[in-house]
Amino acid sequence: MDHDGLVNRYDHVIMAGAALGALGANLPEYEHWKCTFFDHLDKAYKLHHIHDVYILEHRDCGAYRDFLQEAGDFDEGQEKAEFACHRKYANQLRREILAWAKERDIKLRVRAFLMDLRGRVAQLEEPRQNRKPKRKRAES
Repeated sequence: MDHDGLVNRYDHVIMAGAALGALGANLPEYEHWKCTFFDHLDKAYKLHHIHDVYILEHRDCGAYRDFLQEAGDFDEGQEKAEFACHRKYANQLRREILAWAKERDIKLRVRAFLMDLRGRVAQLEEPRQNRKPKRKRAES
């Protein structure tokens, strides 16, 4: 947050499993977590007219391991596999936040990051080729 000049200028919600937790771990028994996250997002927008959402994941996340084992979708792998897993769920949440915002005619920018245990941060956004291309505006 310091890097983007946002120290003491943000709301936050913390959930075990970061993006995966905010998605309700894609498990029925945690669906209420997803509702909680989007209720918080709605209130943050109404109170503060937020423009940006930051998703901050961290390496060696026990909640990811727990949730994904429960879903039968966990493969303890190397650093690249862990990065890919965090990217997958952070971008799933990113897409859902953007869809939520679009339904409400709200403009939000959503950014996703993965932090290692020493505080180094890497971006998790999908590569450009995997994103839907922006439509060009018609010339008038």
